[in-house]
Amino acid sequence: MPVPGILRPGAVNVRRIACAVGYRCEICQHECAVHLLEIHYIPGWEPGPCRREDLHHWILVLCPRCHREVHNCPCTKEEQAYLVSLRDPGVAREIRRILRSRSRPYSAPDTFDPERFFSDPSPVPWGWVV
Repeated sequence: MPVPGILRPGAVNVRRIACAVGYRCEICQHECAVHLLEIHYIPGWEPGPCRREDLHHWILVLCPRCHREVHNCPCTKEEQAYLVSLRDPGVAREIRRILRSRSRPYSAPDTFDPERFFSDPSPVPWGWVV
């Protein structure tokens, strides 16, 4: 059963989670760029009264190679849960805190005045370096 979208962390929180694990894959421990790290959801998540912050038991932060291997090899739910149990308690606490927070959706300003937005108060023409 896939994790419902409402419980999935947004892009900002995925970056924060990657920072919490030190930009390292939780399996191979290789350091990766933040945009390469992926969140793996451990199968076996049961629908029901689940809070976002409880998802830290069901996710791993993996590099693309390890994420592919986890899906392609017969890695059991218990083995994946064991990897989560090896996570440093401070990192687990930080991931739980991140998952608890919700990023606010963007809301456009009530009014938009293009003249005010595009007015240039400086006497220096565009492109000139002062």
